[in-house]
Amino acid sequence: GSFSFSCMFLFVKLMEGKANSFTVAFYRAFVEIPIALWLCERQSIDDYIGPSRARAWLLVRGGMGAAAVLCFFYAIQNLPLPDAVTLQFTTPPFA
Repeated sequence: GSFSFSCMFLFVKLMEGKANSFTVAFYRAFVEIPIALWLCERQSIDDYIGPSRARAWLLVRGGMGAAAVLCFFYAIQNLPLPDAVTLQFTTPPFA
């Protein structure tokens, strides 16, 4: 877990000046979504998009999560890495 996040933070920081945060987030999703779908298939989860009564809220949650990732990647590219990571780990008290 922690090692994977550290590698992701480093990769995003190394992409500073080469690709903007939207591009990095797109490629992260491009890798992450097939893995998530494979894991759902492997665990025999039939309803990938959740129960019908909760789909609107799941869509809102996904949009907020995507916005959070974009903001965090922007922070990593524009702040010193220790400051950006510290901000990332202060989010649970505000959630």
